[in-house]
Amino acid sequence: LAHPVPRPDYYILHDHVILKDQIGAGAFGDVHIGTLKKNDGSAVDVAIKKLKGLMTKRQRAVFMKEAKLMRRFNHPNIVNLLGVAPQEDPVMIILELCPNGSLNKKLKYNPSIPISKLVAYATDAARGMVYLSTNTVIHRDIAARNCLIGKNDEAKISDFGLSVADQDTISVDKLRQMPVRWLAPETLRLVSVPCNIL
Repeated sequence: LAHPVPRPDYYILHDHVILKDQIGAGAFGDVHIGTLKKNDGSAVDVAIKKLKGLMTKRQRAVFMKEAKLMRRFNHPNIVNLLGVAPQEDPVMIILELCPNGSLNKKLKYNPSIPISKLVAYATDAARGMVYLSTNTVIHRDIAARNCLIGKNDEAKISDFGLSVADQDTISVDKLRQMPVRWLAPETLRLVSVPCNIL
């Protein structure tokens, strides 16, 4: 090439990613635990969102939109994006591994968690939400299943597939794929919704 374009620093080569056990599944892909080989030769355990095969260009664009949005974030209560591997199939999003699973499962299988710890988890999630709000991002799918527990037993917001950013209002037609069980009541009105609603 006469004028080669450098690969963005957040692009990860497929041969640097080792997929291991599947730990979850979503609309567009599966989530695996895995290993990321760094340029210095070291390796780190990661979570990998892998796009399902035979996806349309639109579905692929939605998948990549989540990664692009997550690049903006740097907060202890938001799951950290390590990079994307988009140059081959399957396309992958590489994230920090939260080894203690989802808050949803933790609450389900540990019914005797002290109130002080529950308050700490709620505070962690609230801090993450405030950070998103100050960055004009609305998650639109906050639920215990989308809060992961990090290595220091802190709650971290994850799964930004339904999020919107930098919009003053959200029209009702964009709410069609929303999880109704978790919607705020005001979003069910047949009007546009101000984006300062978390």
